[in-house]
Amino acid sequence: MDRRYTITALAAIVIIALAGVWWYQGYVRYREFTLSELRIAGTVYEVKNFRGVASPDDPGELRACFRLERPVRAPPALDVRPPPGLDWFRCYDPDFIAEMLAREKAVAYVAARDEPPGYDRFVVVLSDGRAYMWMAPSRR
Repeated sequence: MDRRYTITALAAIVIIALAGVWWYQGYVRYREFTLSELRIAGTVYEVKNFRGVASPDDPGELRACFRLERPVRAPPALDVRPPPGLDWFRCYDPDFIAEMLAREKAVAYVAARDEPPGYDRFVVVLSDGRAYMWMAPSRR
């Protein structure tokens, strides 16, 4: 009986620890934030309905959705792939963004290079003004 109790207790501890790690990785380490303006390739743009999440531990975890009220004046970025999203941050859908880029219904821009060091910030804008942003490790 003692052996069965010990195994059950250990299994419960492992399950609780794994649930805690899952909760931390998927929810706790992210902070939601808003902005009213955003710098894209050196120009400041007013944004509406901005909703963003980021992890203070990892710049590459930045994801955001918003609307731009005027066209971006910058050269387009080529070969851009949105990184995976978060299950609970539904406005950012990487499959939708990739499809819009492939169908040429959206344009990608490098909003900032090496800010913070080692990361580039990308913005994708759809023809109706919806826009998405993320950070990715620099490729150069």
